[in-house]
Amino acid sequence: MTQAGAVLVVDDDEAVASSLSRALSALGWSVEIAADGVSALSLLSERTFDALVIDLMLPQADGLSVMQRLSQKPPSTRPVAILVSAHLDIPTTVRAVRAGAADVLEKPVVPVELDQRLRAALIERARQSQPEPESVDSLRPSEPLRVFERRVIEQAWVDSERNLSAAARRLGLPRTTLRDRLRKYGLR
Repeated sequence: MTQAGAVLVVDDDEAVASSLSRALSALGWSVEIAADGVSALSLLSERTFDALVIDLMLPQADGLSVMQRLSQKPPSTRPVAILVSAHLDIPTTVRAVRAGAADVLEKPVVPVELDQRLRAALIERARQSQPEPESVDSLRPSEPLRVFERRVIEQAWVDSERNLSAAARRLGLPRTTLRDRLRKYGLR
């Protein structure tokens, strides 16, 4: 298998970190492990990583604070980040994306899915680093953003037991906007 890139896995649960490390190594990644946010920041300042898989809840510095620190670096010099957590909700997902996460996964993480999302995030970063053509097409949201929006809307729709008003409140959207998005994504 071809080398996928260097990834830093940050999780305070040694069993989870080891399991992800073995699985990602088998999928072609060069893997380093850190057990807390401070160790992760130290490794990130010493070495270059293509990707970061980081748990939300960590000792010393949580996953969001590590990503916020990384967001101060130029995009081309920081790894793509995927936040993982056993306790995900929509506000946490939004905070993670605002902090710079390319994606968010709920534990337990399926290694093949993680591998696919890491590779997709790296491809998207490479695509974004290329100059955009001057056209109306460049004003459309990117495909990963649409996929992310669909996943968030679908989750709120399911969590609210397909109640339009409840889902709209959960997402902070007007009902008409949510209804239009549900139709757009074929969810209603």
